[in-house]
Amino acid sequence: MAGLKYSRQREAVLVYLRSTKSHPTAEQVYQKIREEFPKISLGTVYRNLNLLADCGEILRLNCGDGVEHFDATTTPHNHFICRRCRQVIDLEADWDFELDTSVEIEPKFESGPLFDGCILDDRPPLQVSLPSTLRYLGIESFCLFDFTSFTLPEQLEVLESDAFVYCHFDVFRIESTLPAQELLNSFYDCTVVTYEVPEDHPLYQAIDGVLFSKDGKTLLAYPGGRTDEHYDVPAGVEHIVRNAFGTNYLKTISLPIGLKTIADAAFAGCGRLQSIAVPLTVTEIGKDAFWCCVSLELV
Repeated sequence: MAGLKYSRQREAVLVYLRSTKSHPTAEQVYQKIREEFPKISLGTVYRNLNLLADCGEILRLNCGDGVEHFDATTTPHNHFICRRCRQVIDLEADWDFELDTSVEIEPKFESGPLFDGCILDDRPPLQVSLPSTLRYLGIESFCLFDFTSFTLPEQLEVLESDAFVYCHFDVFRIESTLPAQELLNSFYDCTVVTYEVPEDHPLYQAIDGVLFSKDGKTLLAYPGGRTDEHYDVPAGVEHIVRNAFGTNYLKTISLPIGLKTIADAAFAGCGRLQSIAVPLTVTEIGKDAFWCCVSLELV
């Protein structure tokens, strides 16, 4: 607090702000500080907060509720804001632009926030790790973002379809244990270069950046942003799910003996796919399995 005359009350305000992540209002700071200084006035707290903010020791935050909040973390960072209870949560992400976020709490998710939208002002973030307390991601939570890394937290309870719209992920890490179809529907129109899954994940695994069920019998998603022109589906795979492939890079795909089912639209949109050998062990090929495979010459 260079340039300011020392004040025990001002020091107490700063110490309190540095001890909390709640982003309190002046009224909340006042209620806390008066425990130590019973005779302090709300006006004195306001004055000290403004002095600290003016000298760069703390930040003023406009959270859309008509009152200023204060934060002692002055390094660049962004926030989730709950539209119902106005809770403000630090967002740990490696980016350097102002982010306008909204978070909403519903009774069903009292134990954690609901993220319902993200709007970027300038350029997209580099990497994002969502709060571990996050329980819900709504429709179009992220639109037109370009991530180097994104992690879906383990505690996530609901992930709406199209939670991600036209986003690009260099690495999409799945820690969530939500059902596969719910996961896949959330980023249907997005481009992923590599899938990543913790080794101890109970439901899924990633093999060479491709997403599989834990037992390796079901191929769930081939990363559409990978630029390889050929892919050998690993031995042991018995099922390929709907929209598992949707890449404009692959020209040839080798399917393993033992494969049993190819779901609807499994290879839909593989515009450069020229040939694919379907083994005799396949007993079911779904509707539109090769829809829009306009270059396909040999099956």
